[in-house]
Amino acid sequence: MWALILLRAVILLIGLGAAQVSADSNAQSYTPPDHEVVCKIVPGRFAAGSTPQFAVWSRRPSDSINVIRVVARSGSQWQTLAKGYHSRVYDLQAGDIEGRGLDDIVVGLIQRTKLSTAIDRRIHVYAVDKGRGFRPRWRGSSLSYPFDSFIVATPLPGRGNRAVLIAAERNPLPEYSGFAVVTVYRWSGFGFTVDWQTPVRGQVRDIRPSKTGPQLFDFTQINGDVSRKLYVYSDPWHVETQAALPPRPIAREAL
Repeated sequence: MWALILLRAVILLIGLGAAQVSADSNAQSYTPPDHEVVCKIVPGRFAAGSTPQFAVWSRRPSDSINVIRVVARSGSQWQTLAKGYHSRVYDLQAGDIEGRGLDDIVVGLIQRTKLSTAIDRRIHVYAVDKGRGFRPRWRGSSLSYPFDSFIVATPLPGRGNRAVLIAAERNPLPEYSGFAVVTVYRWSGFGFTVDWQTPVRGQVRDIRPSKTGPQLFDFTQINGDVSRKLYVYSDPWHVETQAALPPRPIAREAL
C-alpha cells in the first residue's frame, strides 16, 4: 500500500514539475496531511496576527483532488485558517487587491461557469475570514479575453497600495490576428477593470513580477523564431526591451 502511495506521489511530481515553495524556512518546514503532494506555497498576510502565514496548494495522490489551504505557524504547530477543494487547479497567487492590509487568495481553475459552458481557465478570488474559512470575493467567468496565465504584483510607489492582476491573454479579434494581449487589471470593488492593455505580436510567455529594478513586471515575446524580453513600467505605463534603458514609451503598434 505504501509503495502504491509513493508511486502515485512520484507520478504527480513528474506531471507538475518541481513544487514552487517560498524560500522562507517556515514554508519549507510545512508538511500537508494525508500524504498530499505540495504544488505551491505562497507567503502572505491573510488574517490578523503576526505569526507566519502561507497559502498552500497541494494535491491528494489518492484521488488527484486539489486542496487550497491558508495556514499559520504558532511555535512548532501549524493552524489551518481556511481550506477548500477544487478538481482542477493550475496556479495559486496572493496579493492585497483592495488595499485593506490583508492579502487575498487568487486561484487559477479550469472549469465551466454558469455563464460559459466551455471548459477554460478561470480566476477565483477569496478572502480569509478567521474562524469561518474562505469567503468568495469574485468568481468571474472571464477577463477581457480568454487567457493562458496570470500573476499578481504589487504596483510601484505612486500607483496606490493595491496589488494588480496581470494576464497574458489570447486575442480573438480578426483585426489583431497573430497578436496576444497583455492586460493589467485593477480591483474595482466587485470585479476587475482594465488599467492598461497592449497587443503583442506573436506569443507571450513567462510573465513574472520583477524582483529588482523599477519595472513592475516582465515577459518573453515569441514571434516566429525571434524571442525577446520586454519590461513593463507603471508610471506611466510603457514598455522597454531592456531594463537598463532609461524610460522611453514604445507605441503599442511597435510591440
